[in-house]
Amino acid sequence: MPHHILAHHRRLVLTATALSVLLSLWALYLDPVINVDGILYIEAAAHFSLGEWAAGISVYKWPFYSLIIGSVSYLTGLSGGHAAYLVNAGLYALVIVGFIAFVQVLGGRGRVLWLAGFVALLHPELNMFRSFVIRDVGYWACYLWSLAFYFAYARGGDARFLLAGVAVSLAGFLFRIEGIVLLTVLPACLYAHHSGEGKRAAPVLLAAALATGAAIAAAPLWQYVSEANVSIGSLLEDPLAHVAGSWAMLGDSLAARLAALEKEFPGIASSAAAMPAYLATVLAMVLLELLKTVGVVFSGLIVYAFARRKILIPDAVRSWWWLVIGIQGVLVLQFALSNFFLAKRYPVALALTLLPVVPFLLEDIWRRCEAYGRRYAWRAVAIALLIGIQSLDGLDVATSKHYLRDAGLWLRANAPPGASLYSNDRILIYYSGLEEVRRNAAHTWEEAMQEIWTDNWQSHDYFALVMTAANRQNEVLLFRRIKAEPVKTFANDEGDRVLIFRPE
Repeated sequence: MPHHILAHHRRLVLTATALSVLLSLWALYLDPVINVDGILYIEAAAHFSLGEWAAGISVYKWPFYSLIIGSVSYLTGLSGGHAAYLVNAGLYALVIVGFIAFVQVLGGRGRVLWLAGFVALLHPELNMFRSFVIRDVGYWACYLWSLAFYFAYARGGDARFLLAGVAVSLAGFLFRIEGIVLLTVLPACLYAHHSGEGKRAAPVLLAAALATGAAIAAAPLWQYVSEANVSIGSLLEDPLAHVAGSWAMLGDSLAARLAALEKEFPGIASSAAAMPAYLATVLAMVLLELLKTVGVVFSGLIVYAFARRKILIPDAVRSWWWLVIGIQGVLVLQFALSNFFLAKRYPVALALTLLPVVPFLLEDIWRRCEAYGRRYAWRAVAIALLIGIQSLDGLDVATSKHYLRDAGLWLRANAPPGASLYSNDRILIYYSGLEEVRRNAAHTWEEAMQEIWTDNWQSHDYFALVMTAANRQNEVLLFRRIKAEPVKTFANDEGDRVLIFRPE
């Protein structure tokens, strides 16, 4: 059972944890520059560690992740950045072990569990985010552990597992709003299945149906909460109003998409083909992004398993597994429908739900190699090589953002205390330490140009302008207006530059 995974598979858990930590250190070595979202989490955590609750929530309205970072920073004395990386490394280890626990509940034993660990550790899309400070990792960890407990309840009917699943799902909801969907659907359905006997069956099944309907109704809520800056307190105070608002936002978004199509193809918005064409396009986009998220090799193995009917998940939990796949599919599709794009992190939970097929299939291939020798050995070698090549994509996470950090650190070392800074990049501002990091701390390129053209740039102690290779054509015009040389320049290999001016 999930909570016995360490006791029964100590060597596997310790090995997987150690390798996960090493992979996190490797990712930070290649990409030590904080991501933009991470700046907000760390700034909120700094306020929380000082007991400044209102200030922390004003920086980021979904506070749980920042609260954890702030607590670790307070207890260990680490800086907010180091505490954030420590928290993420721990959460990533929980993701890896949670995947192993999930596969165990699905019927995995011995070699299957070791293969599950390596599949999770080598998964390119998971490793792609190891250097990021993002709350998604906490959601993924809670998601996998909650599934492990829910499916353990489905197999044995022990109510303690159901309660544990609910508790972990609640923690997942505190990391990301979409966790509420699984929390409202799966426990009710599982309870209805196990307790629906005789006269109790009808009301319990009705309750499960109502919970499912409520979860579907709340599906657009996760994006609405983020875009409308809704706090947890406001959400809990009047949830129905926010659900209605989320559906209104979804309707407005779909109308805007059709209006954009109308501009390109006049008359299509009023035709019967408009909505089917849009839905088909979005579905194709979701499937393509899911293929990339799962990984081409792992996706091929999953398709092969489906085609050859080698889905070796026990019948006792297979229907629940399909239900969870459907729930995650609805969430991903809803986001894509309203935005016409899909952020790379959003299909990860769906990918993690599909991935358990892979270690079961790999173990089946392994057994056939043992039984038939060379006849199957070449297949195993080819698959191992393909998985290894695919994993390299997630291990090469180096970025070109070092020049932003270097520019910020130069300002931190050379600018006098209290100096004012104007910049169009939040990462540079964060490393400079010259301003509080807020959502409006980094100005847009247009705002920076307005500052230059009105000569307001000279009212700042330092003016740090980030120019990407794409807008380098404006550089001649820029220098013609400023008529001054930068006191320091930082650049990367792609032609992006930071020009730091100090007005006289």
